[in-house]
Amino acid sequence: MWCAKRCGATLPIPTSDSGTLPDKVRIPCKSCGAVLEVAPASIRDQVQKGKLVLEMVLKQTPEAAWIQLREILPTLLRLFPSSSYPLHALLNEALHTLISLSHSASTSQKDDESRAAFEFACLDEAARAALLVVASVQAGNGYCFAPGNPFRANVIATAGMVLVDCAHAAERAASPPHEACKPTLGTTSVDEGEDTAEDECKIAICNLKDRNDFQPALREFTTAFRPLAPFRTPSEEYKAKQQYASQCVTVGTQLLQQAHAELLIAFGKRDGGGQVGKAVSQRLHEVLAEVELAAKSMEQLTGATSR
Repeated sequence: MWCAKRCGATLPIPTSDSGTLPDKVRIPCKSCGAVLEVAPASIRDQVQKGKLVLEMVLKQTPEAAWIQLREILPTLLRLFPSSSYPLHALLNEALHTLISLSHSASTSQKDDESRAAFEFACLDEAARAALLVVASVQAGNGYCFAPGNPFRANVIATAGMVLVDCAHAAERAASPPHEACKPTLGTTSVDEGEDTAEDECKIAICNLKDRNDFQPALREFTTAFRPLAPFRTPSEEYKAKQQYASQCVTVGTQLLQQAHAELLIAFGKRDGGGQVGKAVSQRLHEVLAEVELAAKSMEQLTGATSR
């Protein structure tokens, strides 16, 4: 569990050889000295709930799975590091669920603008899930793999590719400054106050399928990865999404470079890091070429403006 003051240290989950624990347990942090008072029964219930959700989402559609995941993930992330079980597995499922949702946007949206907005929302959240999974395999408080471990290298490669995809989605969702800014997400005409909990879940799934209701869950846990800046005008929106895309490309490129180096260790330089290593190398080449082309275009535009 996390330290009460979130100093970065973790605390052991209370256990007992006899199988019985008191209602409250005080656990001091060995790093900063803060004392965390927890109810062992509550901690156990949250872990069991996470395991149950993990079993459920494996059998559900991406829409239904994300509704389950977005409810449980914030609670567990406030309690445990991303390397803990079942949080690590839930984040991995969230990553692949969000990627599936982003792909489904191309066949379900009514217009290009709403399709691009939904794809961007899905990949933004997928990028955050990917970064949390990467943290879990590099941290020293749980799953910790040495550089060059095949599993770790594949996780980092996946995160890098998702971030690059997110950058492209942000650019596609950036409305040209002359277009009016239209709300596309988070709207629904359903009166939820008249429905039971089961009906509300069905409505949420229906809204998500219609691409009208995407609710993020991971932003507060990835503060180093800046969210899309707020905007009020089309020109501000365009600028904010371009800046966000630039951030995604920067972080994604760094992850791809790290993944490629580790894949060469894992599968050998002679084979180019295996199939994944070759795919990462190709993607990295494409991204760097795009960055170089964008830089040249900007220089030409700046030169033309200064004349």
